Amino acid sequence: MVNIAEGAPSSTASPTMMAVQDNTTDPLTVLLPCAGAGSRFKAPYPKELHCIARGVTALDAALAPVVDLSRNYPVRLVAVVGPGRESTVERLYPYGEHLDLCITFQNERHGPQIMGALRAAHDLVSERVLIVLPDQYFSWEPGANPLLDCVRALQADEFSVIAAKPGSRPLTEDGALAVQAGPHGPRVTAAAEKPQDPTGFDAAWVVVGLRRSAWDRLPDVFRRTAGSPLVGAPVVFAGGYRHLHVPSSANENSSS
Repeated sequence: MVNIAEGAPSSTASPTMMAVQDNTTDPLTVLLPCAGAGSRFKAPYPKELHCIARGVTALDAALAPVVDLSRNYPVRLVAVVGPGRESTVERLYPYGEHLDLCITFQNERHGPQIMGALRAAHDLVSERVLIVLPDQYFSWEPGANPLLDCVRALQADEFSVIAAKPGSRPLTEDGALAVQAGPHGPRVTAAAEKPQDPTGFDAAWVVVGLRRSAWDRLPDVFRRTAGSPLVGAPVVFAGGYRHLHVPSSANENSSS
């Protein structure tokens, strides 16, 4: 299992770019929304800076597979921040050695919450986009980074998903999925954002991948009243899932 407890990358590090295995050098955008208020987290610091190990924040864990992905693809990291996120920007600075780092601000004209983050990033994303949340992270086996399969799935589908089994945590606080195995791998058969009744759902999405052509449908992933565009999307499962909705979440059980 890849060790995520390595902290932010050294500012003197230099990534080794490998040949892109699906024969494309098109840039890939990772959208990292970091402007949320984090009111449920109830901490005097942004929840993405919560330490999950010595010298390691949730943000570092969320970005560890992104840095690994940059060995295969040129990656632009678009971090959307709001007021009071100076410490988050400082934590992101070393990632500029590995990634094409872009910081943009979510202002009042963009609106609040995740919808505002999408508007703030609208003009900065490329033809393939991964939505990575800074308070969610997972682990993976060496040479089997789920992000790689998530990106490759976008060759044939407009959306793809990295999902995790919830373990002991309820799906009422996650983007819930029903996943069914098929001849071409698992697919999403139903999806709902933080459902009041999670009956019938058996996984949570951790990362959403999409093509730029599907950008206008992306907000429906986060709306409770909309039909989700994730239905039909291919699924890549990841283990070691954690979602920091409260500080103790780092110690919650999840499936591996």
